[in-house]
Amino acid sequence: MAWKDFTKRSVFKTFDHAVATFADAEKIDLDSAYQVGDEKTFAPAATKDLKAYQFTGSAVNGTINGTEVKGIVPAGTGLLMTGTEGATYVFPLTSGDATADVSGNKLVGVTKDTDLSTLKDGNTHYVYYGDGFWPLSTGTIAANKAYLSLPNAGNAKINVSLGGATTGIEDIAADNEDNGAWYTLDGVKVNEKPTAKGLYIHNGKKVIVNK
Repeated sequence: MAWKDFTKRSVFKTFDHAVATFADAEKIDLDSAYQVGDEKTFAPAATKDLKAYQFTGSAVNGTINGTEVKGIVPAGTGLLMTGTEGATYVFPLTSGDATADVSGNKLVGVTKDTDLSTLKDGNTHYVYYGDGFWPLSTGTIAANKAYLSLPNAGNAKINVSLGGATTGIEDIAADNEDNGAWYTLDGVKVNEKPTAKGLYIHNGKKVIVNK
């Protein structure tokens, strides 16, 4: 099946660290996901390297547990996706009934750029970046991403446990130490010091830009 045949689709791109949040404005079918090959051909994600997780519990001792999600998820569902580094995945959009139970999910998906300072639910808002969720009160969550909304637990960072394994993807910090370059939340290189508020990596360290 060719790329042009997928007119009703949602595209998710993993970055260097192969872990990122994702949300779509329409219902997506996780079980029918496809991976784009080098020659624009599709291979079913039956390799199961692509997985989606939600978070329904609280952070305990600085770690929150993720539960795998399968099937059709409701529109706007926030998910943490793991996959092959640099891969692009395609999810069919569907009008079918949602089959995944995402009630109680603490990940909030956004389908348009969202200013964190406008969120007034009284919770602390955490953005996934490289090796865990980091609290941010300013900056922008990009469209089709998600943030973790939790009562203030006083955590400087929340680690993530997926199926019993804790994500500790620190290699992005080491890999990105090239001539003082700056990187966005998605691991995308910025040509110069960013002016937009948010959390970045610079010289292997996490830096909050406030102006």
